Amino acid sequence: MPGKINFIASVTMALTMLSGCVGTKYAPVKAAPLQQGQQRQVEILGAGDWRDTGIVVHTSETYELSASGTWSMGGICGTTNATGAGISALCAGDPWGLGATGSTLIGRIGSTGKPFRVGDSLSLKPKTEGNLYLRSYDLIPFDNTGAVNVTILRQGPILAATQTKTETSRQPSQISPQATPMPEQSRFSTDPMKIKFNQGPSRADDIAVIIGNADYKKQGKDIPNVKPAYADAASFKKYAMTTLGIREGNIIYMRDATGAQMNRIFGTNTHPQGQLSDWVRKDKSNVYVYYAGHGAPGGRDGNAYLIPSDADSSRIEINGYGLKTLYGNLALLPAKSVTVVLEACFSGSSQSGAVISNASPVYLKAKTPDIPKNVTVIAAGASDQMASWEDDGSNGLFTKYYLKGMSGEADAKPSGNGDGTVTIEELKAYLGETLTYYARRYYGRDQKAQIIVGIGG
Repeated sequence: MPGKINFIASVTMALTMLSGCVGTKYAPVKAAPLQQGQQRQVEILGAGDWRDTGIVVHTSETYELSASGTWSMGGICGTTNATGAGISALCAGDPWGLGATGSTLIGRIGSTGKPFRVGDSLSLKPKTEGNLYLRSYDLIPFDNTGAVNVTILRQGPILAATQTKTETSRQPSQISPQATPMPEQSRFSTDPMKIKFNQGPSRADDIAVIIGNADYKKQGKDIPNVKPAYADAASFKKYAMTTLGIREGNIIYMRDATGAQMNRIFGTNTHPQGQLSDWVRKDKSNVYVYYAGHGAPGGRDGNAYLIPSDADSSRIEINGYGLKTLYGNLALLPAKSVTVVLEACFSGSSQSGAVISNASPVYLKAKTPDIPKNVTVIAAGASDQMASWEDDGSNGLFTKYYLKGMSGEADAKPSGNGDGTVTIEELKAYLGETLTYYARRYYGRDQKAQIIVGIGG
C-alpha cells in the first residue's frame, strides 16, 4: 500500500510539473488566405505554444518565410536565433526527428499536421492545405524568453502589373477612379527567375547571406523602393541551393534588412564578429554574400554605403552600412574564400528615383574601398553608374545575366570556350555582351559590371 501511495504521489507531482511547462497560449485568430504578392508578419514567442498564424496555405502556391530576432530556451541553453545556431549541446536535441536542433523555429500545417523545420528562412510548398502554425522547437518552454518576428510572403505575379506597365510606357493611367488602390507590397516582383540551374554537389560547410531590400517606404525616409529586389534575392537563393550546393540551413536570408540587422549579421567597426562569423568553419567554408537594394555615397568623403530599409536619405553616412566595414569584416573571416555579389549602384541615383536628398546624383561618385585579400566582388556597375532593371520591374538586369552566365551561358561562344567551367574572364565578356548591351539599348545608359579580385587574391 505505501508503494502505491508513493507511485500516485510521484505521478501527481510529475503532472503538476508538466502543467507548468505548457507554452503561452495565443488568442484565437480568424483564418484568411494571403493574396499573391502580399505578406504578413507574426511574432512567435520563445515561451509560446503553437501559434495559429491565421494564414491559410494552399498546395498550388509557394510561401517565403523569413525570421529575425533572438530567443533563449532557458539559461543553460544560451541565446540564439530562429536557426538554433550556437545553442548549448544540452539543449540541441531533436526529439521529433525534424533534422533541426532545439531552439529552431518550426512549423506545421493544421492543428495536427506533421512538424517541419523553418529556421530563419524557408520556401514552403505545402503538400496539404490548412492554417500555418509556428513555434519554437522546445517541448518545455515555460522558462523561455525572447521572440522572433516571422514574415510570410505568398509568391505570385505583381498584382499591379497592368498599372506598372502603363507607368513604364509613360501613357496616361487607365485605372478607373473607383478602383481600389493596390497595396504598396503588391507592386514588388517576388517570383524567382525561370532559369535552369545546373545541379552542383552538396557543400555542407559553405554559407550564403542573401538580402533583398525592396520596401524602403515602410521604414525608411525619402528613399524610393526597389521593385525587383525580392525576386532577385529569391533567384540567387535558388541558385545558391541548386548550383552552389548550399543547404538551406546555411543560408541567412532576409528581406528589408534594417541597419541593426545588418550589424548583427556582418558585425560593426568596433565589433567585427557578427552572426556570419559564428557560422564559418575555419578553412572549410566558402562564403557568398548577395545584396539587392540601394547603395549610395555618404558624408563629405563620399564613402560607399549599402542602404538598410530603415535609413534616412539625409543621413546615409550615419545609418548606412559602409562597404569599407563590410569588406573589412569579411576579410577577417577564417573562410576559404568570400564572394560578394552586389545588385546595387553607388551613384545616389536609381531607376526609381534619387536616393540622396537635395543632391544632384549626376555629379556624385562614391569612393569605393580597396578589396581585401581572399575577397572577390562582383558588382552591377561602376560607382557612378545606375543599376538597371527590366522595364516591368521584374528583375535587375545584372542579377538576371549574372545568374544566366553562371548557369553556363557565359561558357558558350562567343564569350566562352565550352569546357564546362565559367571563368572570371568568360563571365566578364558575357556580361559585356548582355548586361551592358541591354542597359544601353533599353535606357541609353552605360552599365558595366565590375569584377574585382582582392589584393593578393
